[in-house]
Amino acid sequence: MRYSHPDRTVHPATAAGLAAIALTDHDTTAGVDACARACLDEGLAFLPGIELSASPQQLPGRREDGKTGTLH
Repeated sequence: MRYSHPDRTVHPATAAGLAAIALTDHDTTAGVDACARACLDEGLAFLPGIELSASPQQLPGRREDGKTGTLH
């Protein structure tokens, strides 16, 4: 399901008989608190997560010259 208000996923999950849900927002954790509170109210286990965007230049081990190498 896709909602702009993650806490709105809780009731449908409970109604479907699920014991837990996970929330993985893209590049933010803005919905975690509301969803966690709603899960607590419904007795539903909650697993927060995040999907992070990264360009090759942002990856660990990437040097400014674009070559890979160990960071110290």
